[in-house]
Amino acid sequence: MAAVRSVLLCLEKQKLLRAFEWAVSEYNRMNTAQVAAMKNGDGPMFTEHIAAAGLRMDRAKYAILKHQEEHGC
Repeated sequence: MAAVRSVLLCLEKQKLLRAFEWAVSEYNRMNTAQVAAMKNGDGPMFTEHIAAAGLRMDRAKYAILKHQEEHGC
């Protein structure tokens, strides 16, 4: 039970998870904006922003995986 407790209390992992959550939300917001723009007849206005948000999302994901591998939580 101590191992489960230490995972729940790992502040670094919680920070990484929040960063990932934010990155995924940002990525989704950009995609939603792109769909809305296309519906309004505008061109692909958010392509660069979507790509950048995707990179941030990937970096956040890999930071979590690295932390899990190194820290065991």
